Amino acid sequence: MNTTRHALTIDQQYRLANLLPVGFLVLSLDDQVIFYNEAFLHVMGMEDHSDEKVKENVYLNRLVEEVNTRKSQNVKSFSFIFDISSDAHVNMQVSVSHEDIILIAQPSGPSEDVEVASVQAILEGQENERRRIGREIHDGLGPLVSYVKFSFDTIVEQISSQNFSQPELLKSISETIDIVSDDLRSLSHRLVPRTLDEFGLYSAFNNLISKLNETKKLNIEFYTNMKSESRFNDEIELNIFRCAQEVINNAIKYAKASHILVQIIQHKHSIILMVEDDGVGFVRASLGSSHQGIGLTNVETRVRLLEGEFNLDSEIGRGTVVSIEIPIKCNL
Repeated sequence: MNTTRHALTIDQQYRLANLLPVGFLVLSLDDQVIFYNEAFLHVMGMEDHSDEKVKENVYLNRLVEEVNTRKSQNVKSFSFIFDISSDAHVNMQVSVSHEDIILIAQPSGPSEDVEVASVQAILEGQENERRRIGREIHDGLGPLVSYVKFSFDTIVEQISSQNFSQPELLKSISETIDIVSDDLRSLSHRLVPRTLDEFGLYSAFNNLISKLNETKKLNIEFYTNMKSESRFNDEIELNIFRCAQEVINNAIKYAKASHILVQIIQHKHSIILMVEDDGVGFVRASLGSSHQGIGLTNVETRVRLLEGEFNLDSEIGRGTVVSIEIPIKCNL
């Protein structure tokens, strides 16, 4: 095979350029467009491919201004993020020579599929870590605290008849051990929803609402048309339960609600979670990066990963309604 190198023709250069997966643009030093490929037009969202329209494009004019601003600082190579819109961004890499300016354009950020997979991996990692810690508490610390309690009670029985001068101290220590034991058990159950794993959403929600109502600080009603034996995909059950925990916690902690209605309605092809409260309400935009705002964002993320729909209706002084609909396949 003859390996002698020859210069490419203009047509060959153009065809080669359009085979490249990244967009690129070549500008003269006086800002005239010398060359661009189809990938550049696609990345920049330019539908009209005629040379005249490309040169008049508002994005291109703004891009050239951005490049000139940075070029004026005598930097020969630089990169920046060019904003096409609030949700469309392009990563620009620029090389400046004494003859021309070359721009390489690529969409900024991972693809939607990669982003979804990354978020799923993060959530799965969090749940696995919760389960590991929950098991450590339940299987490790739990028995140790029980042993301490048993041993301490045995000692108390032995010295109670010997006129111990501080019986109230012994009682206080015993009560403290009971509190630690109860707290560990509660923490273990929060980290690993065993009722959910073993019996499903129906039992898990009944257990959750019963526990919250024991505080007597507010009234939480629960309604569902699900059968007690209804089971769904593990991922669906866990995410619906986590969403409910977050929304109910917001209603209690931030909305200062006195009454909360939790409903789970099962349809043939979907399951709906609805949480209504009579709290103070809020304006979503005002939450920003607060704990409440982050919590709602996490709920939306879980719903999106399940290809569901998230709706929030809140108004200051009139409470909040959160509804979530998730497509399902029921496993009875």
